[in-house]
Amino acid sequence: ARQAYLIGDRALAKELSVKGQLHNMHMKAAHGKARESIFQQ
Repeated sequence: ARQAYLIGDRALAKELSVKGQLHNMHMKAAHGKARESIFQQ
């Protein structure tokens, strides 16, 4: 996203930024589930 922004492709930068944010949210959710699973054992 950063590279796309720097070369002036703002639309691509926005798209990649949103995808990155969604990925981050999914990773945090997976981490939370794993943590709960570990503590329940």
